[in-house]
Amino acid sequence: MKRLATRSVDFGAFRVDFAPQGDRIAHILYVASPADDPARPGWIELLRSVESSADAAWLASPPLQELHVEERGGEPVALLVGRAGKNHWSASIGCERDVANDDGNSATGRQKLVIDIACRVSSLPTTLASTYDLAGGVECVGEMERPSGDGARGSSTVLLSFGETRWRLSADAGSSVILSTDAQRLSVRPISAVAAAPATIRWRGVLSAAADDRAGSSCGNVCPCGETARLRA
Repeated sequence: MKRLATRSVDFGAFRVDFAPQGDRIAHILYVASPADDPARPGWIELLRSVESSADAAWLASPPLQELHVEERGGEPVALLVGRAGKNHWSASIGCERDVANDDGNSATGRQKLVIDIACRVSSLPTTLASTYDLAGGVECVGEMERPSGDGARGSSTVLLSFGETRWRLSADAGSSVILSTDAQRLSVRPISAVAAAPATIRWRGVLSAAADDRAGSSCGNVCPCGETARLRA
């Protein structure tokens, strides 16, 4: 397989760098700096995927090994596949837009970056996840709890902050976000357990700007989705 050079994909409000790491492709998530903040022009690194060693039984993140980028509806979409042992992973990373309130046109709505993962397992998994380290200067400042399915505390949404700017990472109904005890690492994991293998398991994380992306705004102890959250001290 031809070795991949680091490749950047610009989604508009987001950028993803795909970088070779051993036989895997790591990905780094960036968000655009606020247009009114000349002190931080360009991009802010937010999250970086955690890649397991080749001999790990179950992996911290999907072992993605091949990348293809195409356009769909005028927007780029990154498609990745990989395998470890008898298990196969696929990933789609691209943007969706909320429907704008003023004109009902999704083309003018707020962008959100969607990371959609599926794994075809040949045996019942111990752990499936997409795991990220928070970049320097990034903090988790709030979370809305949701049962994780394995007894660990999980969240449907975590609120991430860099300076005065905030973003939310949300998990779909079938997924949960798990924070490390020091809140410097997080994982998006599927909640639903499978009773038998082979089976296909899917999980999805969505990254978006908070409804009011300035710290000290009226969000207070309310998650940007409008529901009460538990803020971290």
